[in-house]
Amino acid sequence: MAAANSPRVSLGNNLLAALDDHEYQRLLPDLQRVELTCGQVLYEPDQEIQYTYFPINAVICVMALMENGANIGVGIIGKEGMVGLPLFLGGNTSPNQALVEIAGSAIRMRASVFKKASEESGFNSLLHMYTQAVLTQAAQAAACNRFHAIKPALAYWLLSIHDRAGSDELRITHELISTMMGVRRAGITNAVIDLQYDRLIRCARGLIRIVDRQGLEAASCECYELLKKEFNRLLTQNTHASRVSMWNGIERRDVELIQKRHLQTLLEINSRLLIAGIREQEARDQAEEANKAKDEFLATLSHELRTPLTAMLGWARILRTTKLDEIAFVRAIETIERSAHAQTQLIEDMLDVSRIIAGKLALQPRQLNLSSVIHTAIDVVRPLADSKNIKINYTCGSEINSLTGDPRRLQQVVLNLLTNAIKFTPHGGRVEVRLDLVNHYAEITVRDTGQGIAADFLPHVFDRFRQGNGATRRHSAGLGLGLAIVQHLVQLHGGNVRAESAGEGQGASFTVELPFTLHEARDMHADSKRGDELECAGSLEDLRLLIVDDDADTRELITFILEQCGVVVTSVTSARDALDLLAQSKVDVLVSDIRLSEDDGYELIRQVRLLDNEQARNVAAVALTAYSTEEDQRRALAAGFQFHIRKPVEPSELIAVLSHLAQKK
Repeated sequence: MAAANSPRVSLGNNLLAALDDHEYQRLLPDLQRVELTCGQVLYEPDQEIQYTYFPINAVICVMALMENGANIGVGIIGKEGMVGLPLFLGGNTSPNQALVEIAGSAIRMRASVFKKASEESGFNSLLHMYTQAVLTQAAQAAACNRFHAIKPALAYWLLSIHDRAGSDELRITHELISTMMGVRRAGITNAVIDLQYDRLIRCARGLIRIVDRQGLEAASCECYELLKKEFNRLLTQNTHASRVSMWNGIERRDVELIQKRHLQTLLEINSRLLIAGIREQEARDQAEEANKAKDEFLATLSHELRTPLTAMLGWARILRTTKLDEIAFVRAIETIERSAHAQTQLIEDMLDVSRIIAGKLALQPRQLNLSSVIHTAIDVVRPLADSKNIKINYTCGSEINSLTGDPRRLQQVVLNLLTNAIKFTPHGGRVEVRLDLVNHYAEITVRDTGQGIAADFLPHVFDRFRQGNGATRRHSAGLGLGLAIVQHLVQLHGGNVRAESAGEGQGASFTVELPFTLHEARDMHADSKRGDELECAGSLEDLRLLIVDDDADTRELITFILEQCGVVVTSVTSARDALDLLAQSKVDVLVSDIRLSEDDGYELIRQVRLLDNEQARNVAAVALTAYSTEEDQRRALAAGFQFHIRKPVEPSELIAVLSHLAQKK
């Protein structure tokens, strides 16, 4: 680190190069050229600023602290400017983190020297203009995050970094870009792939090379050109012509202080705008990922259901039309049986997820031997492990005989973890299972030597409708619901489950922690039992109810439940039949499905509210539907229903709603 000994040292930084010779010569002894490394933190939030930095070919990102503790990039600083601007605006500490994004050189100046120099009229005027350019950048970044798709926004950020770094090769990771832009890493990776496919950039690990600068500019959003013009204005502006008059005394200091306060306020407003835009973008990204995950799940479901059906139907036709020898006959039966078992497991997983979503998956807790449960699960999967020459080792560090839990569900937990481990472990691999007593918890660990879990997917490994590989490029069978079921079952037992992996190709480890007592499970089980008992309200006796549903099983179920409570039930299959009956008969309550084969339930209730018959027009109405989001509920109530009940129907909820309506009759 040596003192700058020539004016040419600073010419790589536009701000210092714009100073007149007199001001520059006065600063020269206090300027130091330093080398900054990628990832180096220059400032932390609320930390006193010791130095200001004027980058030459380094690129620095200013990061704002979010409420969740994450840092989000709010500005890129390169050769056009400096970091340490709060000193000019009257502060001594940095409100944000300053992180070196691209390694390179910079000119460093002590804070005390900078504050004194910034009072000089030429430098002061220059810093005012630079602050306005920074404000424009922050505002543009907020708008860009709010309104622009990831791909053009990424092109804009890459161009901005390229301008400042002075090299076609940018040593920067997807992780750092995602943090800087405030979007998920998966979104950055997809956008990078798109730009690479368009032959605008070329990527290697930790390196992005700009190969078509003109094409990248065309792919960028308009923010790039707007900001480029703003910072170019600094180069052409005659700073001396726009100097502040050399006022004397308090008047000049007061005006400068007011200007700085206004600039500081604008910076804070723009930072808040940017963070709000980032939050909105995150919400959009999460919604898009959720929809994509559900689409992939449906595609996977179709594939997994059709695959065993193909074998079953194929062998069934052969058995019906061809006389097979004994060996082929046995093989056909085994294939059909195996395929049927595979379908059964898929359906069981889907039913379990349905029960989880509906809050109806209850436990049957009792005293159990946890080691015995694990042994049974290992015996079940051993043939699958043997088929891949995978060795399963079980170590019982502590014999646990007094744990309270549901043995069938805990066996399902261990089975799912073992099946998952075997599925993703190559031939000749190893699966380790261990049971220990740790801090008054029973701890089950399943560790494999398989393909591991990518760091960006690890936080989502227990999510429903999420898999490590896309639906069209899967390497293993299954719906990807097993781990979501594991997490829910463990939580029902009052425990926790966590996943760990050093990365792809490094294997994975799943650890289940279970308490020895299960008061929560007992209470839940008791509540479930109480919910199964049908309790009728006296106010339902002789209540006249009309059901509109095109599903015969649903009509029959509701009729059976309500007739036990003395309700007089009439059922029809269409909106037209319902309107005819309402016009001719007295009905106290209308219960209608939303999705009907002809007009939907929304159209039905709108037509009901327009009937000439006042009693029919004002009939109490309940929407009964599988559409169960808050938006669906609002839409049903806005259409004219008084209540919204989701399927599958909970008898106690339906009876409570009808009792309430009957009392208001």
